[in-house]
Amino acid sequence: ERKIDINGIESKRSSGCDVRSGKIAKIWVYRLDRFSRSIADFGQLWGVLEKHHVEFESVTEKFDTSTPSGRAMLNIIMAFAQLERETTAERVRDSYYHRFDLGGWPGGPAPLGFRLGRTEDAGGRRVSTLVPDGQAELVRRIYGAYLRPGASCGGVARELTEAGIPGIRRSGWDNVAVSRILRNPVYVMADQSVYDYFAEKQIPIAQPAAAFTGGFGCHLVGKRDRAGTGKTAPRLSLANHPGLIPPDAWLACQEKLDRNRQLDRTHVGKYSWLSGLMKCARCGYSVKVSRAGGAF
Repeated sequence: ERKIDINGIESKRSSGCDVRSGKIAKIWVYRLDRFSRSIADFGQLWGVLEKHHVEFESVTEKFDTSTPSGRAMLNIIMAFAQLERETTAERVRDSYYHRFDLGGWPGGPAPLGFRLGRTEDAGGRRVSTLVPDGQAELVRRIYGAYLRPGASCGGVARELTEAGIPGIRRSGWDNVAVSRILRNPVYVMADQSVYDYFAEKQIPIAQPAAAFTGGFGCHLVGKRDRAGTGKTAPRLSLANHPGLIPPDAWLACQEKLDRNRQLDRTHVGKYSWLSGLMKCARCGYSVKVSRAGGAF
């Protein structure tokens, strides 16, 4: 029995590959989906095998590429295998968004201030939810600290670290961790002002404005798709767990975060304290200082 490096089959730099060197006459696999996950990938690999006269056989699916019917069956099975994988992925995705639209926790670790739990929906079914835990007061402290005049995410992070409060999956805090907590709508007691805030941002909302009564938090999934990045468009749903932060305080934090957002660094020059300050009056680009031979 010999182990075969599948990646080595298609690597042009792998001159010592057993397939290319003629040491392999036939390859057996348990199932096709153990060999390749897509028809395109398998087609490329199969071309290499054919070129070097290597036969291919699936043990459980009972076909042999040494015969014409076996080769035809191979293509059919690969097509149905890919269809099955894509259909399964679509069902999982639909189930995820169905749970999300009903207000249940969509999945993953619970955010700071909550633990995972179960509750009953209107139909009496047990569904996932978030339950406030002993760190809920820490979340309120973070919001309160940030709303103080002159406070910043970095300042709040230093305050928490100096107080010896452990961070999220690390010993200390930074401004990114604080900002993520402040931005997360899972903490807000969502009322119609919160609904209006997200509606103004043109984010789809699963429930009507009348459902936002100020008692429950929100779930936000997805990210904005910018110029073909492939990221999922954001969606908002009213959650089935109680919020921790009053809507006026949460919205005040969003306004302050938007004001303090880092300035756009496009066209900013490098290696000078004048970066971003001295700009060309014609093209608008910032001055760029170049170093050549140890001198500027």
